[in-house]
Amino acid sequence: MSLAAQASGLTLFFLQGVQLPDPDRLLQGAGNKVRSVKLMAAADLYSPALRALMKAACKQAKSPLMKGGRHRLIIKSVSANQRRRRVSS
Repeated sequence: MSLAAQASGLTLFFLQGVQLPDPDRLLQGAGNKVRSVKLMAAADLYSPALRALMKAACKQAKSPLMKGGRHRLIIKSVSANQRRRRVSS
């Protein structure tokens, strides 16, 4: 799973989302592997349907997350080279 933050909001990505059970049809996307869920509010993380998706994603992961210990947070910018903006007159 990964989380992307944009000006329009947060999106939770499931890298093997095609294989996840999704009876509530939360997953969006049409690619061969990745599916996503747009988070409209922080409370969305507590919805039973989304929690079930996250639990299923953790179960199918090749490298399970450690239950204890330290974790790393990596933040990367995908906009390293922005083009120059035009000045409107």
